[in-house]
Amino acid sequence: MGLDMWLEKKKKNNPEEKYEEVAYWRKANQIREWFCEHVGDIYNCAHVKVNEENLQKLMDDCITVLANHDKAKELLPTAPGCFFGSYEYDEWYFDQLRDTVEMLEEVLYEKVDWDTEDVFYYEWW
Repeated sequence: MGLDMWLEKKKKNNPEEKYEEVAYWRKANQIREWFCEHVGDIYNCAHVKVNEENLQKLMDDCITVLANHDKAKELLPTAPGCFFGSYEYDEWYFDQLRDTVEMLEEVLYEKVDWDTEDVFYYEWW
């Protein structure tokens, strides 16, 4: 049990289409906290639409924190929650940021056609 989070895509204006996974995190509570602060109300097991600008900002914040660890608590603070993982600013935390940058580069520039597809944040815990 724990915090699992996805970015999923599907064709615009097609409610019958199934979601397709384009990114996945496990117990990355700082990423969840970022979505809560920058996207809006996040609920367990609910799809929340995100846009290209949201994901670019998240990637930029990850890059900034990786370049200057002192910015971690300001830009990507950890957050408590039931089974949300570590709250430490340790190597695990920074590995998750590196993984996030890699995933978002693929989502932003390879995996999603922003003209025809919508992207959603989804979590289960």
